[in-house]
Amino acid sequence: MYCLTCSHILGLDSCGTASDSVNFIRLNDEVYSGKYFVPNVITPNNDGKNDYLIIDNLPSGSEIIIFNRIGNTVYRNKDYQNEWNGTDNNGEPLRYGTYWYILKIAGSNEEIKGNVFIKK
Repeated sequence: MYCLTCSHILGLDSCGTASDSVNFIRLNDEVYSGKYFVPNVITPNNDGKNDYLIIDNLPSGSEIIIFNRIGNTVYRNKDYQNEWNGTDNNGEPLRYGTYWYILKIAGSNEEIKGNVFIKK
C-alpha cells in the first residue's frame, strides 16, 4: 500500500506484520502519473486476468530487477516485454507474497521503484 502522506510503501509480510519501506524504496511519482502504470498485484493462475506484470507505455530495452523480501534478486530482464508471471529466472514459480522491483526506463536515467504482490 502506498501512503500518500509519507510517500512510503507499507506492506504486510506473511505473518501480517506491517513494514515500512522508507529505507529501501523511494517511489517515483511517474508510477502514479499515468505515464507508466505498474500494477501492485499479479495473480499468475492462468485465468487470463492479471497473470503477468503488464507495464503500460514501457519502452523497449527497459530493465526490471525483482527482489524477494530479504533482498535477493529473483528475476532480472534487461529488455522487459511484460512477460513476468511470478517466476524466478529459472522459470520456477515464486511463493505468494510481496516482491520489490527496480524498473530502469530505456533511453533515460529514470528508475521506478515499488512493490508487487503475487497472489495465488
